[in-house]
Amino acid sequence: PLLLVAFVLSGLLIFQAERTSSTLRRLTQAAERITKGDLGARTLSLSGGEIGQFVRAFNRMAEKLQSQIAKRAKEKDRLHTVLHVMTDGVLIVNRHGRVRLLNPAAAQILKTTQERALKRSFVQAVRDHRIVEVFLRCQQSGRNETAVLELDRERFLQMMVTPFLRGDDRGYLIVIQDLTRLHQLQTVRQDFISNVSHELRTPIASLRALVETLSDGALEDSVAAHRFLRHMEVEV
Repeated sequence: PLLLVAFVLSGLLIFQAERTSSTLRRLTQAAERITKGDLGARTLSLSGGEIGQFVRAFNRMAEKLQSQIAKRAKEKDRLHTVLHVMTDGVLIVNRHGRVRLLNPAAAQILKTTQERALKRSFVQAVRDHRIVEVFLRCQQSGRNETAVLELDRERFLQMMVTPFLRGDDRGYLIVIQDLTRLHQLQTVRQDFISNVSHELRTPIASLRALVETLSDGALEDSVAAHRFLRHMEVEV
C-alpha cells in the first residue's frame, strides 16, 4: 500500500510539474510575441495557485500595455496630422542640438528636406547664421527667445525658440513663421498711403492759395471770384 501511495504521489507531482512547465513555456512564448509587436498575444493556464495568478496578472498587464500603446499611437497620428497641415514651421531639437522632428512647412521655409535635416545638427539643417544665433541665445539663457529676421532682403521670418523639459529628455521647440507676404502687404499699404499723400499735396496747396487770394480781396471782384471758384472746383 505504501508503495502504491508513493507511486500515485509521484505521478501527481510529475503531472503537476509538467503542467506548470507547459504553462511557463506558453507564457514565455506569449512574452516573446509581445516583444516582437504582437500585442494581442495571451496565454491560458489550467494551473491554480500562484502560477494561475501569475498568468492572469500577465494577461492583465498585456491588455493594459496594448491599450496604452494604442492610445499613444492615436495621439501620435493626431499630432502628425496637425503638424502636417500647419503653415508655421515646427522643429524639435534635442539637447545635443540635433533635429528630431520638422514638419513640411519648416522644410519649405528653410528650403531643405526631411532627409537632409533629420538627425543632423540644427546648424547643418538651417544653414543660416542669423537663425542659428537665436537658437544659441536660447541655449545659453535657458529662456524663450523671439526674433524677426530679414533674409535676402526679400524674406522675413519670425522665430520663437522655447526650451522644454529637463535632464536627459530636455530639448527645444522652434516655431518659424514666414512673414514675407505680410511684410509685402504692409509695404503696399505704406506705398499707397505715401502716394495718396503726395497726390493730395498739390491740389490742397492750390486750394489754400485760392482761398487766401479770395480772402485778401479778390472776393470783391465778381469776375475774378468766379474764376477762382471754378479753379477750386477743378482742384476738388
